[in-house]
Amino acid sequence: MPDLTREELEAALNRIKDQEAAERLKALEATPPIWQFVIEPDDDKFDQVYDDSVIKYRIEGIVINKEEAEAAGHDIRTGGMTYLYNTLSKKLIMSIGGGHVWISRRNWYKETEVDEAGVVAWEAVERFIDEHPEGGDITDIISKYREVRGK
Repeated sequence: MPDLTREELEAALNRIKDQEAAERLKALEATPPIWQFVIEPDDDKFDQVYDDSVIKYRIEGIVINKEEAEAAGHDIRTGGMTYLYNTLSKKLIMSIGGGHVWISRRNWYKETEVDEAGVVAWEAVERFIDEHPEGGDITDIISKYREVRGK
């Protein structure tokens, strides 16, 4: 191996690092996570609701190609959040417990401001629950919200 200066070795190392970064980016772009969002009535007994006009629903985010996306280098965080839906007003009235908040009426980055995209998403979910009280796939609603929010 020829004698190389420190600068030459550092330059060679930087080229290799750049090449590896480009390969990682290519793998990430080639295998984007494919999300599915489902809302279902939540029968968990931990947060008992004593008003028959209020139903708990859970929104879960699932990555269909999770293994492939993680192998490509994506950091996948799935999970869900429980929301209370009032059947009389046909409104989501709050989220409860801990979990992954997929939609929010509140702008968490500016704690006092309303998130307009979140309001639109909540209203779309409210209409969905009214039409499909058994729950179902709301991927289009949540994906549109995430796109507007830049996620």
